[in-house]
Amino acid sequence: GPHIHYGYDEHDAINQKMHRTSDSITFRNLADGEHLLFVDLRSGSHDWLGHLESVASVTVTIDTTAPTVETNQISPAKDATNVPLNSTVSIRMSEQIVNGSTLTLSTSGTVLNGSIGQVTAGSKGELTFVPDESLLPGTLYTVQVTGVHDMAGNPMQIFTTSFTTVPAPDVSPNGTNTSTITLP
Repeated sequence: GPHIHYGYDEHDAINQKMHRTSDSITFRNLADGEHLLFVDLRSGSHDWLGHLESVASVTVTIDTTAPTVETNQISPAKDATNVPLNSTVSIRMSEQIVNGSTLTLSTSGTVLNGSIGQVTAGSKGELTFVPDESLLPGTLYTVQVTGVHDMAGNPMQIFTTSFTTVPAPDVSPNGTNTSTITLP
């Protein structure tokens, strides 16, 4: 009786299968990238029924690669020193990401309060963190990113980086700089 031929990428015998049940069709081991999936309805003699509405195709993208952090798109840079006290943190991913990621900024185990944002920058995802208060001078801060998934659901490994803010100014107790002059 009538049945469905289905396949991917090319209409040839290697990539084509016949399907005679109402079970779902599963394509296995497709490489990452774009693939053209097609189905066409055939008569019992394997002849194409000749109706344009009996043929359907769709292009799908297979993605099994987890997102990563673009190391040259981290601000402040990894292990940076003399970072201004009014800095915000931003980290760009290698691809778009879904909502639900977490970016924390901490020092000595204390997590800072602030607002996290997620934006799309072209074909990439970017997380930002704006602290509620200025950063402390001469302090080592740790940034941790967790819960990142790309649009296909691939999880990213936890990412950690750190930076140190500018040192506190050297000022005498009464607010003036002091110098010592030795006279002969």
